[in-house]
Amino acid sequence: METNKDDLAAFIESLIAAPNYINPAIDIASQSMAAESQGDLEFLERAVRTGAVERAIAEGAREGKACAIALGSLGRAIPQTSKTVPVGF
Repeated sequence: METNKDDLAAFIESLIAAPNYINPAIDIASQSMAAESQGDLEFLERAVRTGAVERAIAEGAREGKACAIALGSLGRAIPQTSKTVPVGF
């Protein structure tokens, strides 16, 4: 299967433009564990009441689907030779 070069270029540009942050579902889970370890046993209740948990789960699911699509695109990409030697080789 051949990959369109425009599609590949757009994919690479989207990777470069992607935000540099943790998946929101993982972030809220780590915040919850940190709050619990500091004795704040109601953090998760507050997060559920404010809708933060639902938003984090929805955003995490969207990111998961986007990652699956991106991995599929990488699997179809045509290997290219490099004109440079990577550091460490």
